[in-house]
Amino acid sequence: MTDRGPTVLPDPSLGTDVPSSERDVLNALRQGLDPDCLIIHSYPWVRPERNQDGRGVHAAEGEIDFLVLDPARGLLVLEVKGGTVRYSPPNPVEGLFTREIWTSTDWYGRVHQIKDPVKQVKNNFHKVKNMLLERVYPGAKVLPFPHGYGIVFPGCRLSASSPPGADHDILLDSRALDCMGDAVNGVLEYWNRSSRSPRPISRPELDKIRAALYTEFCPTPVLSRRIDSQEEILVRLTRTQQLVAQGLWAHRKYRASGTAGSGKTLIAMKRAMELASLGHRTLFLCYNKHLAFWLQQQNRNQNLTIRNFHSLCRELCGEARVPFNPSKDQEFWDQDACDLLDEALDILPTRYDAILVDEAQDFRSMWWYSVTNLLASPEEGYLYIFYDPDQPLYATADYLPDIQNFYPLQINCRNTQAINETCSRILEKPAVHQEDAAPGRPPEIIVCHSPGAMRQNVKKILGSWMHAGDLRSQQIAILGPYVLDKSSLADVKELRSIPLSPEIRSWMDGQSLLYATARGFKGLEADAVLMIDVGGFSASFTRNDLYVACSRAKHELVVLVRDEQTAERLRVETGR
Repeated sequence: MTDRGPTVLPDPSLGTDVPSSERDVLNALRQGLDPDCLIIHSYPWVRPERNQDGRGVHAAEGEIDFLVLDPARGLLVLEVKGGTVRYSPPNPVEGLFTREIWTSTDWYGRVHQIKDPVKQVKNNFHKVKNMLLERVYPGAKVLPFPHGYGIVFPGCRLSASSPPGADHDILLDSRALDCMGDAVNGVLEYWNRSSRSPRPISRPELDKIRAALYTEFCPTPVLSRRIDSQEEILVRLTRTQQLVAQGLWAHRKYRASGTAGSGKTLIAMKRAMELASLGHRTLFLCYNKHLAFWLQQQNRNQNLTIRNFHSLCRELCGEARVPFNPSKDQEFWDQDACDLLDEALDILPTRYDAILVDEAQDFRSMWWYSVTNLLASPEEGYLYIFYDPDQPLYATADYLPDIQNFYPLQINCRNTQAINETCSRILEKPAVHQEDAAPGRPPEIIVCHSPGAMRQNVKKILGSWMHAGDLRSQQIAILGPYVLDKSSLADVKELRSIPLSPEIRSWMDGQSLLYATARGFKGLEADAVLMIDVGGFSASFTRNDLYVACSRAKHELVVLVRDEQTAERLRVETGR
C-alpha cells in the first residue's frame, strides 16, 4: 500500500458540521482501503417515486453516508450511526403494541431518537443500484460485480443479536475501525452472489460509474447573451426541470408538455447528450430547421445526430438512392416526404437506440410510424416526446404516440413576468412563472400607418436598444408574419450599418441583424424581440403565431402594428 491513499469525493477535508462518527469512519476507510478505491462521502440523491395511490410520481430524496467502490471487490453502501445505539422492539402495553424505536445516546448521556438505519441503508442502496443500472448498465437486471450494504456503529460494540432485517455479518462496530479494509471485504464477500472470485471493475468502467454519480451540470447555453440587470435572476433550470430530468432516467418512454419557455428543448437536449455519452446511438428530431441548426452548433458527440424531420428525410433518401424531388405542393412535405423516408428505411440499416422529439405538436400523425421505425428496438429503445399544445402551428398535438409516462412542465423560466403574462393573456390562460423571475417592462405596442413609418420606428427602436441599451445584434430578433421580401423591410439591406439577413448562422456569429417569420423562429429566443407588420389574424398569421412570436422575447418586446384597430385589440387581449 502506498502513502497516496484512496480517492475521496467530494473533499477529504471535512467541515466542522460533519458528525465525529462519520469523520472516524472516513479516516478508517482512508487508512484501510487500497489506493485505487473510491470513497464517496455524504452523497445526496433525488429520485422520482410512484405515489402511494399509484397515480403519478413525487420527488424522494436521501443521503448516503458512504459509498465505497473497490475495483477488486465491488460496491458497498454504508450507513453510519454514532453514539450508543439501541433498538427497542414493539412491546405490548394494555393489549396494544408500541412501535419499534431506534435511539442513540451521546457522550453526554443525552438520548436522541434516530431513523431506522436498516431501512435507511436498504433504501439508499437500492436507489444508487437502480441509478447505475439506468445510467451505466441499461438493460441489465443486476450489477455485474458484487454489491451490497452495511451499517457501522463506531461508538459501540455489538452483541451477538441483530435487529430485524439485518444479518450480523453486515454490521460493523468500533473494532472494525482498526481493520476497515478487511471489514469492507468481509461485508462484500457476504453479498457476493457468485461462488467464483469477484468480477473486478475495470478503470473505464469505474470512470463511467463516477461520471454517472457526478454528472457535469452545464445547462444548454441560451442563444442570446445576457442582459445583466435581469439575467441574474432568470434561473434557467428549475426544480421542476430537475425532477423531470430524473424522471427521464427512470423511464424508456416519456412525454412532457409545457408552455413556451418552460425548458422543453433544454431538458430534451441535456438528456440526448447524456444518452449519447453513454454510447447510445441517439437521434434528436425537431420540426424547425433553424432550431436544429442552433442545436447542432452545441453538439460534439458523434453518437448524437440532430436533424429536423424533413432534412432527415432528404438525407436518408440520398443515402438509399431514393429520389427526393420536393415540389411547392404542401402535400409533398406533409405526406410524400414521409413515404419516401419509409422507402429509404426499408433499404438502409440506419437505426437508433434513443430518439428525442422536440416540437412534437407539429409532427403529422403519419410521421410517427417513421419515427418509431427508426428505433433499433421499438420495445426497449428510448423515446422521449416534448410538445406544447398551445404551439400547433403546422399540425395538432392530438396525434401523439400513446405513452403512459407523462409530466407537465408548467413553470416559465425564460421570460420576464410582464412578457409571460402577455403571452398567457393571448392564450387566455393563467401565467405561471418563478417567484424570483424579473418583473420586466411591459411590452410596448406602437401604431405605424405606413411601411415608411414602420421602417422609421424599427430604426428608432434599434437605436435605443443598441446605442443607449448597449445590446449586440445577436441579442435582437426582428420577427414578422411574412418572409422578408414581403415585409415592410423588403428593400432594406442594412440597419445601423449592420446587414439585415434571414440567415441564422450569420446572426449567431454577430455578422447581421436577423429577420425571421414567427414560425421560422419557433424554438429559439432572443433578449429583445421587435415584432413588425402585425395586422389582423389570418390563416398565415394566427393567434398562436402571435403567442409564439411574443414568447421568444426574454426581456424586451415591442410590437409594431398597422392600424389603431389592431393596436386596441392587442391592448385589450394582452392587458396593455
